[in-house]
Amino acid sequence: NQYAAVAAKEITALKQACEDLEPGWNPPLTFVIVQKRHHTRLFAHNERDQDRSGNIQPGLLVDTGVCHPHGYDFFLCSHGGIQGTSKPTYYYVLTDENRYAPNDFYQLTYQLCYMYTACTRSVSAVPPAFYAHLMAFRGAFYIHDTEGSITETTSTSNGSSGGDEQQEVNWGQHFNAPHPNVTKRMYFV
Repeated sequence: NQYAAVAAKEITALKQACEDLEPGWNPPLTFVIVQKRHHTRLFAHNERDQDRSGNIQPGLLVDTGVCHPHGYDFFLCSHGGIQGTSKPTYYYVLTDENRYAPNDFYQLTYQLCYMYTACTRSVSAVPPAFYAHLMAFRGAFYIHDTEGSITETTSTSNGSSGGDEQQEVNWGQHFNAPHPNVTKRMYFV
């Protein structure tokens, strides 16, 4: 499944980045996939449980029924819908080395949704997910390719098994660092 592939690649890369920053540094990680693009919608049974636009109340959390029976996942509708049907955000916890109690983690997730710098209301997903998206978009402006050789992966036949090999690109060779005056600021917001 795709979550296992993400866990194998991304968590390993994060652990290696910590080791590169300071040898021996291995902080406990809680790695969560945040997914907004899905077709799940939640509706209130009673009119008193709806907000003024007919949506579910902000803060509604669902961790049973429509969730994976053996996984650590949940849906959270952290924002009030202004127009149309509110769509909850799906959170899938791949690893939790911090050993958060589920209710504490749910509360933390909901409270983080009020911490987005560009909005005075709660947002639909945790701000670190929004910031990662903004940083990835902004990062495209710092990538240079003088020879037209950048591709995320290249496929070549390995000859022995006839399959494809995935070859990683060393992005550090194609990256222009931001100006030192902005490196310790959230310039991408």
